[in-house]
Amino acid sequence: MLNLRRARVPQHQSQRLIWSRASDFVAWLGLVAKRVLRPHPPADISLPAFKRSLDPRERKAAAHALGRFSLEIKHVPSSTQLLDTWQVISQCRPFVVDKEKPLQVRLATTEDVGDDRTWLLQIVPADIFAQLSVDISTRAMFVGSTGPDQDVDVVVANEALMVGNLVKAFHQLNEHKLAVAFFESYDRDRRVWLQEHQLRQAAKNVTQLPRAVYSCYLRSLAALKQSKKIVRLFENDEHQLERICSTVPNLYLLLHACYSEKNGELARQAIDTIARFSPAAVIPLGCYELAIRSNLRDRKRDERELVTAIHLAKALQNDGGYTLKPDIWSGLIKVSLNMKRPDLALEVFKSYPRHCIPEYQINFRQALRAACRFTDSTALDMVRFCWVNYCEEYSNLKTLLEERKAYQDAIFETELLNMVLWEMLKHRHAVPSLVQVLDVMEATRSKGGAVALRRTSSLKFWGERPSVLSGQGFLVYLLLEECVEQQWDDECEFLVDYLLELGVARVPVNTIVKMMGSNEVRGRFEANVRIGEKLLESLSQNNRLKLRDNFYERFLMSYFRLEQFDKVSEQHAKLNLEKRYPHNEVIRTIVHDAAAQ
Repeated sequence: MLNLRRARVPQHQSQRLIWSRASDFVAWLGLVAKRVLRPHPPADISLPAFKRSLDPRERKAAAHALGRFSLEIKHVPSSTQLLDTWQVISQCRPFVVDKEKPLQVRLATTEDVGDDRTWLLQIVPADIFAQLSVDISTRAMFVGSTGPDQDVDVVVANEALMVGNLVKAFHQLNEHKLAVAFFESYDRDRRVWLQEHQLRQAAKNVTQLPRAVYSCYLRSLAALKQSKKIVRLFENDEHQLERICSTVPNLYLLLHACYSEKNGELARQAIDTIARFSPAAVIPLGCYELAIRSNLRDRKRDERELVTAIHLAKALQNDGGYTLKPDIWSGLIKVSLNMKRPDLALEVFKSYPRHCIPEYQINFRQALRAACRFTDSTALDMVRFCWVNYCEEYSNLKTLLEERKAYQDAIFETELLNMVLWEMLKHRHAVPSLVQVLDVMEATRSKGGAVALRRTSSLKFWGERPSVLSGQGFLVYLLLEECVEQQWDDECEFLVDYLLELGVARVPVNTIVKMMGSNEVRGRFEANVRIGEKLLESLSQNNRLKLRDNFYERFLMSYFRLEQFDKVSEQHAKLNLEKRYPHNEVIRTIVHDAAAQ
């Protein structure tokens, strides 16, 4: 270890610092509140000069001394001790590290100069270090000469190295506010240096903090939930994005911040950057998902963010080999539909076989339900794609059939088709679209259940699709509701006949009574008599018991209006209505008036 060979100062002689004027440490403490985070070299500081004639072994020993000091800083047990150390070394004067534990540093005196002494250390501001090292290839340290006669060797360390060590140490101690404060204070001054002095690229590299320090800074910001700062650090800075986000942990931190701040564009840039500059990196599925969700949550979301999200979804599968989660898949479809891009919605929907999304899953149903809210052909195209076996135009696409997961249980298929038909009817899709859905239901032998036909131009196609209506009363009930509302009298009677012919288990009695009331208002008493007689003749005992007094009121009143008074008395006695409805004044009055005629 090289130290200048000088005669040792007698012990009785008062100690003095090795620079010309003593440091007024107490006065310096008054500046702590303002500049505790930045070094503050005194005006009379003598900057060390680079020492060119140095033995390689001595250079190695000097580097070892600085490395040992850096290692000790990283393992300091408390932030208070770190701040005390910084207060000493930030004066930019030579200092020594005591050998005793824990770490203690003090300003060097003349007593510390001589043979067999530890190396003197000194940090200089990063901008000054860049100027001192302009002719030498070093970024961290060099051995220089200082003192009145330039005869004292000192290890000159770059401030960037010390700040980086402190940031990492504070982060390790969970002192995230201090880690962020030191990093930002240094980085702010560095930007000023680069702008004011227009330093060369070499100087920029010398003053640049290492990537590991940026990682600690990002993790501290994340711990403090300061996602805005993380986003601002990388916005409009492709070089910074390339340098820092080339590792997956840093990418995760940035994407979480993008998700919190709803910044989808930066999320895509981050994914593209690591894919381009670190092709060997394995991007986890969670990174792709965060980037997609960031675009779907973007505050200024428009078509660009939607296209970006779909681009990332394709990259997730093509580049990463992953499959989309069902909620993200359905979310892309819903956003596409809301932005009036049904083409993109259909494109995403058709990818469900490749993403292994079961057709009976709730997200799959939600996607179809969302498409049914719009009266264009999107919902029908989705149905035709799902049930490709039954659509002629897709019948030759064997590859598609192989990709599509077949139903394991016909119950799910029936429920899904009924849900689609119900939603299409509820949102008043065109009749040709409804007919195509019913064709699929007929081909799959799916019985109509909780579905409704709100409008139609003809009922003839029901004769070609008996499987849909077979055994189902609810669909006929809704058909009757529509026919009664539109006053399609012939279709109403046709439906009642068809219902009785099929033997539907559940008869829509209330709707039939409503239809008879409409006929009564318009004087169609013959139709009411025909309907009533057919019901009483064809219904089973269980269904006949469902006929209430309001039905018999309409039925008997129709006989009365047709002046078939004997029929009134006959049906009243045959059906035992006096015993069944002893307190019904309407029936009693009709029978009494008929008997009086």
